Order: sequence, then structure tokens, then C-alpha cells
Amino acid sequence: MRTTLRAILLLFACGGWLLAAAALHVVRYADDRIGIVPKNRLGVTDTYVDTRAWTPGDNEQHADFVARLTESEKTHWLVPATQPEIPGPTPAKEPAARPPARAPQKPPSR
Repeated sequence: MRTTLRAILLLFACGGWLLAAAALHVVRYADDRIGIVPKNRLGVTDTYVDTRAWTPGDNEQHADFVARLTESEKTHWLVPATQPEIPGPTPAKEPAARPPARAPQKPPSR
């Protein structure tokens, strides 16, 4: 009886992990970081994706995955692998605010 119960619990645990894996993209991107994005539909395609060595051609082969990253606003996970970093204009720095001037204090009267 105990063995049967343990087997059933093990099957439920494994089934839960398989369902979770079918519902998520696990993405490895720049600097060995790992991110998780939910999939649009259950499936085993692109469950684990390593984008560190991607080329622009890989974006076409994994169009559903790239579309999901775009919807999730996580396209920066693809940038280091697919395009060179283009330096943009540096924003102008505002001068630091000065603290308000203090009025000189009178010494306490005795």
C-alpha cells in the first residue's frame, strides 16, 4: 500500500514538472543569465533556448519564440547575440541641485 502511494505521488510530481516544462520557455542569454517566459501554447518546442550564439537566421527559425519575447517586452535577451551594440547619444547631464543657502545663525544669548 505504501509503495503504491509513493508511486502515485511520484507520477503526480513528474507529471507536474512535465506540464510546467511544456508551458515555459527557459532562456539562457548574455552573461550566462537565465530567464523564464510563458509560452503561448503548451508544447515541447523551444522549451530550453540558448540565445548566446544566435545569428539573425536563428530568429527566423524560431519565429514563434521571438514573437513571444516581443510580446513580453524581453527582446533585449536577443540583442547581444543578433546585432552589434550601437552606441546612442548620451543624455545631457543636468547640474546637481544646490542645497538652499542657510541664513547665519546668531549665537545663543546668555
